[in-house]
Amino acid sequence: MPASEATRYRGYWSATPNKIASVYLSNPDSISIEARAHYWAERIAEEVEDYPAQLTRANKHLGITTRRPAKVTVAIDDATGEMFFGTSGTPYITQIHPKMNARMFFESLEKWPIPSCAEFKACNFALWAGYDIPNLTLYTIDVPKFMPAVRCANCQIITQGANVPSDLLRR
Repeated sequence: MPASEATRYRGYWSATPNKIASVYLSNPDSISIEARAHYWAERIAEEVEDYPAQLTRANKHLGITTRRPAKVTVAIDDATGEMFFGTSGTPYITQIHPKMNARMFFESLEKWPIPSCAEFKACNFALWAGYDIPNLTLYTIDVPKFMPAVRCANCQIITQGANVPSDLLRR
């Protein structure tokens, strides 16, 4: 990884960005699930940070063609390390997993629809891949502030049971 790219990391990685990034890339198993989730959430946040100036790879992959997402979330399965991510806003999820549907027993507690949240999307992708929410570690970044983000009231109910270190870091 070029030094200029490594120095872009902020927050968790700001103390020794080159060392932590190179340790992660050379031996990802040596870093905790929480740190991996944080690492990738920041990478995706960096990827969408300049949107809409350029349509980034992550945005193209997700089909985002409107404005920059406010939040990005990474969900990692604690056992396998498989990773899923979601961005807030459009496009909304159209194929909602039955387990997510069962958790949507209430009207939205926020001014936006439940399926528009980054946490919802990341968990939905993980469920379709065969994973369960209690076995996931979620990490959410507020893209404009580039800070850990607390889940909204909807997502605190929908993703109940997951390990969410970004909630603790932001309180």
